[in-house]
Amino acid sequence: MLITSALYFIVGLVITTLIIYVATHLMDARDGLGRAFLAALIIAILTFIVGLILPVIHVG
Repeated sequence: MLITSALYFIVGLVITTLIIYVATHLMDARDGLGRAFLAALIIAILTFIVGLILPVIHVG
């Protein structure tokens, strides 16, 4: 289960990095792949935190 979770994380990180990289190039921003990776990593961390918090804040 841990390996599967790590694999999902890595694949998601790579896909998100590529999407951010392509989107910035389409808008003529010349930031590098490293900055796109950093943005994807921040998104992944925030998604993880929100995923931990949301089940605790159960409304209903």
